[in-house]
Amino acid sequence: MPEPLIQLKKLVKNFVNGDVVTPAVCGVTLDIQSGEFLAIMGPSGSGKSTIMHIMGFLDTLTEGQYLFRGKDVSSLSEDELAFMRRNEVGFIFQTFNLLSKSNVIDNVMLPMVYTQIPPAERVKRAKKALEEIGLGHRLYHKSNQLSGGERQRVAVARAFINEPSVVFADEPTGNLDTKSGTAILEKLQDLNEEGHTIVMVTHEQEAAEYAKRIVRVRDGQIVSDVKNGHQRKGGEYWK
Repeated sequence: MPEPLIQLKKLVKNFVNGDVVTPAVCGVTLDIQSGEFLAIMGPSGSGKSTIMHIMGFLDTLTEGQYLFRGKDVSSLSEDELAFMRRNEVGFIFQTFNLLSKSNVIDNVMLPMVYTQIPPAERVKRAKKALEEIGLGHRLYHKSNQLSGGERQRVAVARAFINEPSVVFADEPTGNLDTKSGTAILEKLQDLNEEGHTIVMVTHEQEAAEYAKRIVRVRDGQIVSDVKNGHQRKGGEYWK
């Protein structure tokens, strides 16, 4: 088996407020291979989002080890971590996190600003990405003129625009109606079939069933880690 893209070894994360120490992640060990579509499930306060933030270089661990492509993340400088955030990972958030006063194409091009990609190529890539998600007619609309489902589709296009090694989706359907949420999950599934690695955090069983592997977390610990033999597809199960 090839070396995992992501390796968490006895990961611990504590939040400290004065003399009060609150454990959020308690000794999690987890390997994720390139090309996986993995769902991390758990109730509110289970530690699932904290695990994702550490894997996405948005937070640091208290104890343990995090290896990305075999390299110890704790050894990276701030500049190296910033490079990793720009080039190795993409994010999709429940609240979309779009620039409301910027148009759709500018939102999608944003991750390319700090790259060596020429401006004309940025526009070309962003247009193509938006056309692929059915928003080619909305390029110059402001993001606050879009529906919730359309905003999340823009967020998906933005997350994948730099061809990152892994995309982290934090409750990507949490603010959407059932139809829009299903469309987002099916798009993530399609992108995974193209070879993209996706790690999705969710508390919804139906959303998790679109993934190929489901990891359940409770009280900061992994309580189960199983391959999903019956992925949902278009509202149905398929083997």
